[in-house]
Amino acid sequence: MSACRRPSSVKSGASLPRLPGRCTGERCCQSVIPPTLNSYAPRMFNFENGTGRRLRGSTMPCRYVFLVESSWIETVYDDRKDFNRSDGEFEVPVVLDWAIRNVYNCSTAMRNKTDYACRSTHSECFNTSDGQGYRCNCSEGYEGNPYLDDGCTDINECLRPKEYGCHGDCTNMLGSYTCVCPPGTSGNPKENNGCRPKDKFTSALKVVTGVSVSIFLSVFMCFWLYLGVKKRKLIKTKQKFFELNGGVILQQQQMHSSGGAPGFRIFSMEELKKATNNFATDRVLGRGGHGVVYKGVLEDKMLVAIKKSKMMDEAENKEFVREIFILSQINHRNVVKLLGCCLEVEVPMLVYEFVSNGTLYHFIHSKNPKADVPLDIRLRIAAESAEAFSYMHSSASPPILLRLSPTCIHRLHHQSSMEMSRQQISFLMRSSTSKF
Repeated sequence: MSACRRPSSVKSGASLPRLPGRCTGERCCQSVIPPTLNSYAPRMFNFENGTGRRLRGSTMPCRYVFLVESSWIETVYDDRKDFNRSDGEFEVPVVLDWAIRNVYNCSTAMRNKTDYACRSTHSECFNTSDGQGYRCNCSEGYEGNPYLDDGCTDINECLRPKEYGCHGDCTNMLGSYTCVCPPGTSGNPKENNGCRPKDKFTSALKVVTGVSVSIFLSVFMCFWLYLGVKKRKLIKTKQKFFELNGGVILQQQQMHSSGGAPGFRIFSMEELKKATNNFATDRVLGRGGHGVVYKGVLEDKMLVAIKKSKMMDEAENKEFVREIFILSQINHRNVVKLLGCCLEVEVPMLVYEFVSNGTLYHFIHSKNPKADVPLDIRLRIAAESAEAFSYMHSSASPPILLRLSPTCIHRLHHQSSMEMSRQQISFLMRSSTSKF
């Protein structure tokens, strides 16, 4: 039982204690219905003045009682606004709390299949929380009336994309459904625009590509290291030959001597390979007992003759640098100019200016000897040969004395002017110095 009083019954200045919540006890009172009751009948009474505080019913024309959800009366109801409303729009929420209470719980109910209320095949039983009894629900993926035979039917989730959130390819199944992205796409099909074009670069392909790239890089690194080691070994080998062939001594002599022929230089093996097209056979000018002579073209388009000698013994290697230095100082118009040498190979190579008409030996002893050569040209060849010998015997420093003068060391230009070959002079020097 609860009680409340009218505002007019409160004396002026008196304070009226208020009950917690929105139904404070002024113009409004409430009673909570216990959950275990099977029936409840509300009645209203009021106290009248001068009646000895007797309870009398139905003496106020403006009063009413209503059944409402308890949370609503605590949060929404306003007794000052909602009291004595007559507009017909006063509506309140009501909770229907019911259960099948002829048995205590589900386990007991399922023992008696005759009275068991959950009749549908796809239904489930659950115990009530407000006392004994149970209620029935359709199983997940089904809807309908679980208290009827076959009352629960399958839900077609594919027809309710907003409710079940499938924005891809939906396939309905009994009690469930599948939702996948369309072919060629991937992502989350339960999100709007969640399926995006699939990356053709699949995970497997990425793994294969990654492994392949790793193997390629490993092989490339090994090959690069191999080339690096080989290159360093080649550099060391070239430096070794350069030093064994007296390259350091020759450089020092060039630095301390001012009498050397201008333009003399030390060539690299790569330069001579490029000049002779890697020593091609069609560049061979002649072969002899001491080696092969190739025709070459330097980067500045200058024609040269490159002498690639055969193997020399250790004693000859020691004399080579001294001879090269002496020959580089010869500067005479009738002696073939020595342009440089290559010392970074096992057997040094010499680079001369190119003389186009061959040797005097071939001029005299060829298959078609030039018998009709005028006397003045013959005399000029003899005079120029004498001038070359005179220069080497008297003017060269140190003097070069030759005991022999074979015709093979005499080179002829296109105008039949004569030049002596320094390479042949070099070999004649070796034979001469061993006999004088």
